[in-house]
Amino acid sequence: MSDLFKAFRKAIGDIADKRYMIWLKGLQSATKRILTEIAIQERLHKTLVEGKTLVDLADEKGYKNLKLLETFIKYLNLIDVIKSKKDMFIWEGGNVSVTKDELEVKEIGGPFITLLEEYAEDFGNVLREMSTKTHTRGELLGVWDSLLSTPAYDHMRKKAISYGRFPKDAVILNIGVGTGWSIASLVDELQPKKIIAVDTSADMIEIAKENMENLGITNVEYLTANIQDSLPIDEKIDGAFSSFHFHWIDPNDYSTLFENIRNVLPPGGDYCGVEQLKTSAEEPMLYELHEILLSINSEFKGYPSTEFIIESGKKAGFDNISTFAGLAFVCQT
Repeated sequence: MSDLFKAFRKAIGDIADKRYMIWLKGLQSATKRILTEIAIQERLHKTLVEGKTLVDLADEKGYKNLKLLETFIKYLNLIDVIKSKKDMFIWEGGNVSVTKDELEVKEIGGPFITLLEEYAEDFGNVLREMSTKTHTRGELLGVWDSLLSTPAYDHMRKKAISYGRFPKDAVILNIGVGTGWSIASLVDELQPKKIIAVDTSADMIEIAKENMENLGITNVEYLTANIQDSLPIDEKIDGAFSSFHFHWIDPNDYSTLFENIRNVLPPGGDYCGVEQLKTSAEEPMLYELHEILLSINSEFKGYPSTEFIIESGKKAGFDNISTFAGLAFVCQT
């Protein structure tokens, strides 16, 4: 690779990193606004004027999902919408206007805000356990597809791919392919010989096929299969990649998933992925705020911790496991 080309790639990467930081800042602002709007819609600004305990609040408002309520109140407290005094919670106030940061993020990650707003609409019913919606990805396939195609998500996928050691003309196993945009990221970064794209959802696979055909990407074999089961793959795999897959999986199945991937990789083969990983930070991280809203989705299992990813990977036989900035991991055989 020429020095000029390296410099060009670095410049492109620097621009992408700056846009990613804009995306994070804007999402933080949007998420706080949405949570504050939910609180006002639930009239907590009236109910908590003189302060109430969590139990009193639940009784008065008819909230039955106490785990979700406790998490919701905890983060309203941390983002200064309410304040706590001993075991009492008192309304403090919050900004519900769209900020400049949020307006900027709509250009590169707007569908995620749309997704959060969709879930926010039914938040009160979920607190009261009165919701009649199933809240699955299948209900919002179009929004998920738009989200996964954004430059912000493409940047995160490519950053994770760059941590892996993949040979030239590789055959790559793409786990949890969704609507296919991880395929496009792999093709841009690696120019692989072939990609084997796996997802449990036949609907997702069909959209992935259509999206990749529109991009002229044809070196893909699509499989509808559960990665927690043994993979129906006979050919040699050079490496594996997954994109925001673990939060749809029961944590009890992590080790099985890692083991099934480990079994199809050659000695020295890498499995890398992009995934929102929980850290030990005390401040309210963006992923924690999103978990409050995404937990409404009946398929959402919560974001994994870095420690649990490492533990599950080692249990499955991976020798070296590294995580990067709470957003990517690499497992090496």
